[in-house]
Amino acid sequence: MNNFFAFVASICVLAQTPAPSNDTPVEELISAHNRERAERKLPPLQHNPRLTLAAQEHAADMAKRGIMEHEGGDHSTAAERVKRQKYPYMTTAENVARGQKNVNEVMRSWMNSPHHRDNILGEFTDIGVARAYGSDGTPFWCTEFGQPFPNLDPTKAVAEVAERLNHARSDAGLEPLKVDPRLAKVAQAEAIDTAKTDSAPKDPSKPAAEARDKSASQRLEKSGYRFEKAARCGSSGTATPEALIRALLNDRGQRETLLGQYADCGIGYAFGENGLPYWCVIIASERPAKP
Repeated sequence: MNNFFAFVASICVLAQTPAPSNDTPVEELISAHNRERAERKLPPLQHNPRLTLAAQEHAADMAKRGIMEHEGGDHSTAAERVKRQKYPYMTTAENVARGQKNVNEVMRSWMNSPHHRDNILGEFTDIGVARAYGSDGTPFWCTEFGQPFPNLDPTKAVAEVAERLNHARSDAGLEPLKVDPRLAKVAQAEAIDTAKTDSAPKDPSKPAAEARDKSASQRLEKSGYRFEKAARCGSSGTATPEALIRALLNDRGQRETLLGQYADCGIGYAFGENGLPYWCVIIASERPAKP
């Protein structure tokens, strides 16, 4: 009854960042990226203000230090700077450049570099751009690329999780789990609560894992499902049902739980205000009814 597994949560670090420079040729630079993509029949990138703030932060930092590199003056990575702006990405990448006088020059430089070219033509949906000048007038360029998490249809998403979970159990020679509406209600409530909790400021006096375990246990007891044994698995920041099951099965503890001797399951899926998806899987076996 107490065998519950905590969610893996991502914590976004907030920081103050400078406003975008009016000097940045945003439309021109984004249009140049999209021309390259259009020539290869790739979908256009959409301007995202949060990514532009991240790009401006790094362009200004490089200009101030007179150094072109991906590591920030505070030792931050590109991914960390994107997180600071609360852009919930599934994937992200960054291009930087120094010395090019205009958009045509910097695009030619990036397209002639395999790594930068791959980013420009990559599987991203959003873009943010910036240019800043050093004390000697040298221009520094930065482009941030991103792909946010897909907002899936909850009904289809949980059905696919159940299907993929039972496929894994079948491969292991186990009986499939039946989706129980009582467990599904508990799992959905747990996913929603975890999404809210992880999106809110943290209270260090309240251990999150213990609180979630207690909450799930109490909900199970009130659900009418007379469980003989139960377990809870979950994840945050996992984009799709396929990725979720793969991640859970790659975790030794959660794999043992999912492939354990249980009869029923319930699955929950919710989005937090931090833009991350949250999943909860409750699996259990009910006590036999008394004769």
